[in-house]
Amino acid sequence: MAKKRTSGRSSPTNSPSKAAEQGESQLSTLRDEGNKFFGKKDYVKALECYDKALKSLPASHQDKPLLHSNKAACHMMGKKYKEAVNECTAALEAQPGFHKALTRRAKAYEQMGHYKQALSDVQKANKGSEATPETQEAEKRLKDLLSGKRPSSNNTLATANGTTAAAKKQPARQQRSQPYVFQAKIQLDDETRSMHMTGQVTYAELQHAVKEKFPGSGPLILKYLDKEGDLVTITDRNDLQVALKEVVEQADRLQAQHGGPKLPNMVPPVRIHATRAKSEADVPMPPAEEESQFQQITAARKYIAEQALKQQAKKEEQTPEQPQEQYAVDQWILDFANLFREQTGIDPDKHLDLQTLGWDKCTAAMEEAISSEKAEPIFQAAADKFQEVAATGMLQWGNVFLSIARKFLDEAAIKGSFSDHQPRIESEFDKATAKYKEALSIKADFYDGEMQLGQVDFERAKLTAGFIPQPVRINPTDEEGKSRTPEKMTELVQEAHQAHTKKALNGLQSEAVENSKPLFRSAVQHYEAAIQLLPEDERSKPIKQQVAGDPPNPDEDINFYAQSLVLIGNLLYEQSQITAAVGQDGWKEMVEKAAKLFKQAGCVQTDIKAALTSHIKHDEIDIPQDEPEEAKKEAAVEDGASRGEQAKEPVKGLPSLAPKAKGNKKADKEGESSNDKQTAVAQ
Repeated sequence: MAKKRTSGRSSPTNSPSKAAEQGESQLSTLRDEGNKFFGKKDYVKALECYDKALKSLPASHQDKPLLHSNKAACHMMGKKYKEAVNECTAALEAQPGFHKALTRRAKAYEQMGHYKQALSDVQKANKGSEATPETQEAEKRLKDLLSGKRPSSNNTLATANGTTAAAKKQPARQQRSQPYVFQAKIQLDDETRSMHMTGQVTYAELQHAVKEKFPGSGPLILKYLDKEGDLVTITDRNDLQVALKEVVEQADRLQAQHGGPKLPNMVPPVRIHATRAKSEADVPMPPAEEESQFQQITAARKYIAEQALKQQAKKEEQTPEQPQEQYAVDQWILDFANLFREQTGIDPDKHLDLQTLGWDKCTAAMEEAISSEKAEPIFQAAADKFQEVAATGMLQWGNVFLSIARKFLDEAAIKGSFSDHQPRIESEFDKATAKYKEALSIKADFYDGEMQLGQVDFERAKLTAGFIPQPVRINPTDEEGKSRTPEKMTELVQEAHQAHTKKALNGLQSEAVENSKPLFRSAVQHYEAAIQLLPEDERSKPIKQQVAGDPPNPDEDINFYAQSLVLIGNLLYEQSQITAAVGQDGWKEMVEKAAKLFKQAGCVQTDIKAALTSHIKHDEIDIPQDEPEEAKKEAAVEDGASRGEQAKEPVKGLPSLAPKAKGNKKADKEGESSNDKQTAVAQ
């Protein structure tokens, strides 16, 4: 195992030079030169030095993990997160549990949106003696983020261990720590163009990106539109952070009004106005540090691109030259691809990452020795990865068909007629079901596949019953062309949801509702089957009761069993609404069972009460009265009847629900209960 080295502030490692040994003088020189270049922020030359040092080492050398980790640090500075993940993985294969590699890979995964893998790495890093307040804060943040990405199918439905009212009361600093991909709309004269940027974007990066969007436009002054409607000139990263903070806070207000977690597509675009300047001297120059960082990143990207071209050239020299067609991809296609990824939650790179990891393990086994006993477990690990690749690919394929079906559902709801769209919707449902079944045939214990089969039947049941509320679309500007305030937008969205839901419930027919019951039962069966696929330790994990006002616990693990109970409760709640709307019996038993499941899942009691109060038959339901706060805390115990253990820590439960008319709001399609849950798990 490699010796531990302490980390300095100016380089990925400041390990003391080892005693000169025969044959290692060149290694020591290259490593030290790489550290010096990294300290000078010359990441291109640092990467070259570490790369040369690695190539000079034998496969089992103790410095290989450290050098791979250092290369990952260079890639991180160049925002090449996939390359950083690959280098960290190589370091961990050589030295399992290497703290630096775990934390760097976690950061890279987080930047790529693979939050579950990031959380896994951070948790491993925090189990060791080298855990730091930074890694512990990262673990808490990732747990909150993963919990928040599992919303219910409408605002009356709960997410156990998810975002709660208490979580919403966290300081704004913690809320802002969650990573987003922001959409920016750049306006110059009468032209508006779109781009995407991360929360770490600098003024220097934005300035160069805008010049690429508007080539030949001359010197431009960039301003953002603040919440008071004023244009504020951008001069550095801090100004941009203020602009991003305001759009996140606007999303927070909408989320707090309607309940449920904050999704990426809920964050409104940042509006940036570009105005022409008389000369470059009138344009605020980026701070020297930002400009230097931008140049370093650009150089690192150029170096990596050159290395890729060199490798490609070597391959072409070994194969006969063949004429190839060249294709040009317009920027709008890339922008749409990013938007599609945000809206659907489908990660197109997920299966490729797993495939690469599986192939790496397979190659490692062959290099070690095919005849060796040590090779067998490596081959088995590779087989497991490839199996997961195939199952995940089928799942994501099915998610595409499910997204198409939802698109046609929305169109049908807007037109008020399902007859023209129903055959196509049913066809897409059939395709999705087939892919989910293929996923289960590949990996029989695939929890996500069984959950998605339940989700399809849930969607079919609502379609069969005719309960498809019209989606809400509110113009952000009023009749006079002025931008509406966030509060006004929230009010209009709420009123529209109430009206559309009430209209959908009033239009139901008793016969159609009766025909939907077998599909509701089938969906519940799939959810229950998915619970049985969870590992025994996951199903037996204690569920802790959340008390309103208690802060979230950063050490608390996500409870998938509780999430599954909530999904079944969500379904029963909606079926109860639909059944009650046509005057059929059985609705009260459904809603009472849903309330019990919410309680068993550890949801906040006040949130359960809010859901019951908003039921179409709320005046016939025995709604529990509010308890004094002290009584609530004394009663904050685990589900003793079924699990027999007392709670020690609170958990996240039902999100706070906004007041609404009788009935449910239509679910935001991108936030549909288990579909988002599957995406989060796959990441």
